Amino acid sequence: MDGVKADLATTTVTADTTKTNLANYQASNDKAIANLQSNLQTANGNISSLQTKVEAVPGQITSAVSSVEGKIPTEIGSSNLLRNTAVNAENLKLFGKTDTTVSVVEKDGHQVYKLVVFGSSNAGAFFTSNDDYYNIIKDRNYTFSFWVLTNKDKDYNNE
Repeated sequence: MDGVKADLATTTVTADTTKTNLANYQASNDKAIANLQSNLQTANGNISSLQTKVEAVPGQITSAVSSVEGKIPTEIGSSNLLRNTAVNAENLKLFGKTDTTVSVVEKDGHQVYKLVVFGSSNAGAFFTSNDDYYNIIKDRNYTFSFWVLTNKDKDYNNE
């Protein structure tokens, strides 16, 4: 009978240890599940916040595109597209002249070339060689426009 009592005591200790281990395991699992539930709630909140932001983005893109579209020129002629064709003192070197002065002045909010002709009927201004300035391609038509003030009527033809 002593052997049975010893086996019973060992079994009781083993059962108590197992019961304690199971209780610790359950507490640990309960804590892990609580943490996972908390993390899931946080993730759901983040997803909801991101969804709200994503839903707002198309409107912001539309607004930004509309804003940019309003700034894009829709007409050629409002500015020259050839290199180095801005009306400014630096580009006065593009003019050759006979009995004429060429300067840059402001008129109605625009920079303009001012031509003052003081000579004969052959007097006037003309553009010098464009090789270094315009990058013009053979057999294409170009329009070069700018504001000019002059004191005499003159025809200009560069064909």
